[in-house]
This record gives sequence, C-alpha cells and structure tokens, in this order.
Amino acid sequence: MAASAEASEGPAAARKAIAMGRPRKPTAIKERQGTLQACRTNKSEPNLPPSLPAPPKGLDADVHAAYMAHGRRLLDMRVLTKSDAGSLLAMAQAYVDWQSALRELAKFVAETGSAYYESGETIKAHPATVVRNEADKRYRNWAQSFGMTPSDRSKVSAIEDTGQKSAMAELLEMTG
Repeated sequence: MAASAEASEGPAAARKAIAMGRPRKPTAIKERQGTLQACRTNKSEPNLPPSLPAPPKGLDADVHAAYMAHGRRLLDMRVLTKSDAGSLLAMAQAYVDWQSALRELAKFVAETGSAYYESGETIKAHPATVVRNEADKRYRNWAQSFGMTPSDRSKVSAIEDTGQKSAMAELLEMTG
C-alpha cells in the first residue's frame, strides 16, 4: 500500500500512510500531568470550561445512569466539557454493553457450568463472551482517552481544591 501511495502521490503521502502512531493526548490531561510544553501547544485550540453535557433525550435508563455516573467522575477530574457529549455517550454505552454481557454470561455459566458449548464437533465460546470482550475494549479505550485508567490516573496531578464550588457543581447538587 505504501509503495502505491508513494508512486501516485509522492513520499509525503507514503509516510502519512505508514505513520499511524498514538492518538494525541488532550491538553487538559497534559496540563494535569505536568507535561504540557508551551512550544507544542495549539494557540488556537478551543478552551472550554469543564462541564457535564446534558444527556441526550430518550436514553435507556441504564445508559443514562452510566452517562451521569461517568460524567460526574470526569467533571470532578475537570477533563469533561460540553463538546465531549458524544464520547461520554459512547463510553456509557460500552459500559452498559459490558455489564449486560457479564450478566448474560454469568446466567449461562450458572445454568451450564461453563462459558463454552458444543456445536457439532467443535467447542465454542458463548456469544456473550465476544460481546463482553468487545465492550471491554471499547470501554477501556474511552477510559484511557479521558485519563480514567490506573496508569493514566497515576500520571495526572489533581488540581487543588479552593473550597469554592463551581456553578455546575451546585447545580448538580440541587438536581441529584
């Protein structure tokens, strides 16, 4: 693939096709980790205040609960903004999918004593195992993006509490 890209579009296109690297770490996380360098920051980057975006209407009750629970945690970490609604929703959905698959798999194991079943001459994993594994990967990726895994959290420095509550924190206390 790289050779055809180089032939048709030049060496720059070939390097771009090959270089995939890690996704860029959010500036808010770099700032809390103490690794933010002024020379490497985007001067035009939008700087939104931390806030919990309103959940979309019509969410399943489990997804809504996960959305709010994860949203409050991320707001406490001061890494969530209104523009993160889609990412937060995807993370909440992955969490609910994972929990649902765990319940289904536990029920199957309680009934049969195994997470596997025979299909003809082969032994197969229960379909909930695949769903659980995929949901786990999706959830872990979103958690890493928000700095919520233990390894990411160990790199983040907490902001000192000034004793003053933000307007959003007060609003959340009144509503929930």
